[in-house]
Amino acid sequence: MNAVPPKGNLGDEAQTGISEQDIKVCPWRLTQRIAFVHAVTAGQSVQEYEPTGKAALEVKNLYRWVLKQLK
Repeated sequence: MNAVPPKGNLGDEAQTGISEQDIKVCPWRLTQRIAFVHAVTAGQSVQEYEPTGKAALEVKNLYRWVLKQLK
């Protein structure tokens, strides 16, 4: 899921609703983070903009999960 609010349970509710449709849901979420906004504005990825930040870690975890699904 993308742009999940960092607080509250909206992400959990969405994941539950999707799971109830027998759709596999990635366990990693991309949260609404200002680093995504700043990175796009600078023409960069979050890994370039803030390599050790939370947004970069979320993308890294998502990438690794997708690779495992493809193998």
